[in-house]
Amino acid sequence: MGLAKYIIRRAIYMVPLIIGISLVSFLVMYAAGDPIQLATAGNPSITEAQRQFLREYYGLNDPIPVQYLRWLDHFIHGDFGRSLYGGRPVNEIISSLVWETAKLQLISILLAFFISIPAGVYSAVKQRSAADYTVSSVAIFGISVPVFWFGIVLILIFSYYLGWLPSAGAHGAPYLWPVFGIKNEFLDELAHLVLPVTVLTFANLAYNVRLLRAGMLEVLRQDYILAARASGIPERKVLYKYALKNAITPF
Repeated sequence: MGLAKYIIRRAIYMVPLIIGISLVSFLVMYAAGDPIQLATAGNPSITEAQRQFLREYYGLNDPIPVQYLRWLDHFIHGDFGRSLYGGRPVNEIISSLVWETAKLQLISILLAFFISIPAGVYSAVKQRSAADYTVSSVAIFGISVPVFWFGIVLILIFSYYLGWLPSAGAHGAPYLWPVFGIKNEFLDELAHLVLPVTVLTFANLAYNVRLLRAGMLEVLRQDYILAARASGIPERKVLYKYALKNAITPF
């Protein structure tokens, strides 16, 4: 019953948070200026009367609270309108990219998870060693560096200068594989995954290693760990069965 109450309480707390996020998202759209003016800026032949018609059509002359409630209703029903570029439904544009986005995120999260565990444990065990300083420095660099900048650097090196990997997209890089005499859709897709997965994995890995290292350092000082070591339990079992189990919770 305690867990059910906790879940219900957290769900209730999420309601004002979601409302706040939706308000910020809605108001940010007005930060750039008049939406109709921006949408028609590239069309010099359009008249002010036509712009006014578009404002009426989209309800942009209504009070802001009315616009927000209408926008929120459309959002809840999954109606995101049409794109200004090409007129395609936004739902269709998003749905065409959902799998690619999920694929990138899942692969990078799993890779970061399985790499950061041994790295964080090793760094904690070898505290103040050259290996620990190296791992910590790389982690700090990963946390500090902007992800988009790191991605651009990799694109410049491996795509622009070396020409080894594609710089964008999810498919269509047959030029990569004639060297090996292979034309394979899986390898083509893999080539497009390498750079973005590397960037996302590195960003997640840096944070995970720092978090896990801090947790392990705290747990390794506990009395039960000292007792386990004194009892002759193998070090690997002490680290991964007893210490890691308690240090991994925040991670």
